[in-house]
Amino acid sequence: MLRSENKNINQLSLVDQWLPKSYFSLPEELEKVGELLSDERFIEPFKKHFSTTCGRPGTPVDVYLRMMYLKGRYNLGYERLCKEVADSITWRRFSHIRLEDDVDDFTTLAKLMMQGFCQMGSG
Repeated sequence: MLRSENKNINQLSLVDQWLPKSYFSLPEELEKVGELLSDERFIEPFKKHFSTTCGRPGTPVDVYLRMMYLKGRYNLGYERLCKEVADSITWRRFSHIRLEDDVDDFTTLAKLMMQGFCQMGSG
């Protein structure tokens, strides 16, 4: 399941305090794309198609969309995408995944993609 909010992204952790300032900046391309993906007008249609009222808390919509951007931009499979995001501070930052948080399993992302296609196709 996708959930609409990612409450942890604006909270600095103890680990963040020891990182160099460069950790908090993104390459120009990712900065621009990140601004677009942060626009509520872009996120709203995705929220309508994914139920967050039942089941365990899932992946935030913004994390999912950002990871799908990286997947498409760099032509990665789900498994490779998850490994790359887990290994890259920059991609974690772009994807709104803190260092102390786990990256979703690749099967979770694949299931979310299929769920989205099924729900959008029937609605």
